[in-house]
Amino acid sequence: MAGFKKYEAYYIPRTVQRLPWTDEQLCSALFPNICQWRRVINSPEGDHYGKSLVDELLPFFARVACQDGIYWVHKYPENRASLLLLQRLRNPTYETWARNQRSTCADLATNFSENQSEVLGKAVCQSYNMLVRRQDRYNTNVVRRVETLEEKLQASMRDQSESLHMQFEQKI
Repeated sequence: MAGFKKYEAYYIPRTVQRLPWTDEQLCSALFPNICQWRRVINSPEGDHYGKSLVDELLPFFARVACQDGIYWVHKYPENRASLLLLQRLRNPTYETWARNQRSTCADLATNFSENQSEVLGKAVCQSYNMLVRRQDRYNTNVVRRVETLEEKLQASMRDQSESLHMQFEQKI
């Protein structure tokens, strides 16, 4: 659905760019009533189910809108979302920042295709190393459990042997 083939590596350059605005600044600019919403939700009679919406989803949405907006303001300059970004984010100006980001993203996308095999090779090595470490921990835990069970079994066998020995001596 995102436009990538099933086993194709994907890379979205705009998601790795550092934003000049904090999540709080973005939320305040794009959702001017967010402080009021937080007060209502955090009040004793507030809708506590909306807390994750206001505290997590809206900041994420604002960040994504800012990242994707670099293309919106270029392709759809008269769209209400584009105009909102341009009007509300002024320091630095969103238009200048977006232009620079489009250029940077184009460079990153070009470099990614050139370095894709190197990046994927490193990722495969890291994944394999993580898998080996997890397998080692699992094997160590299994060995410890087997040793513990073995000790308990030997102790139980000793106890039973002593008990049988005592019963045998009593009969003699």
